[in-house]
Amino acid sequence: MTIVGVIILAIGGAWVSAWLRPNKPYAEKLTTYESGVEPVDNAWAPVNSRLYIIGLVFILFELETILLFPWATVWLSEETHQMIGDRAWNLYMAILGTFFILVLGIGLIYAVVKGRLAYFHTAANVVQPSFSSKVPLSYYEKINEQYASHVPTKHNKPD
Repeated sequence: MTIVGVIILAIGGAWVSAWLRPNKPYAEKLTTYESGVEPVDNAWAPVNSRLYIIGLVFILFELETILLFPWATVWLSEETHQMIGDRAWNLYMAILGTFFILVLGIGLIYAVVKGRLAYFHTAANVVQPSFSSKVPLSYYEKINEQYASHVPTKHNKPD
């Protein structure tokens, strides 16, 4: 019965919010905006992967922090010391935590040595994408031209 109530509330809440929200689309609102870059040219431009790599490293170390907090809490709890014994528990937790931090530290050192976290890359390090498709390049250019004509300018923005 509870599950049915939750499903009804979820569907009802989604329906009410869709019914009440304002729906006023305009050209600028409907344009693609991804990763802080507005599309102004064709889609064949190389993407700077630095943004994604730094984001992945941030998420990795954020997860490390999230996982180390309960680990330290369990290590310091009095109940686990009484159940297992101080000496064996402390040794196990110290080895486990050291291994976890060591693996992530080695990964970070590897990324720094390889230059993956460097802010600026030289042109020699940029790899041009190689893409082969059965669809001719002229079709992609035609689509890019079609959507380029829909990109709003400062003069045709709505008030």
